Amino acid sequence: VLWGMRDWWLRTRTPALEGATA
Repeated sequence: VLWGMRDWWLRTRTPALEGATA
């Protein structure tokens, strides 16, 4: 579940990165 939490954390931290992570 680490990946899920990290993805969520990164998304909350940097909304602009959402496109990059997606």
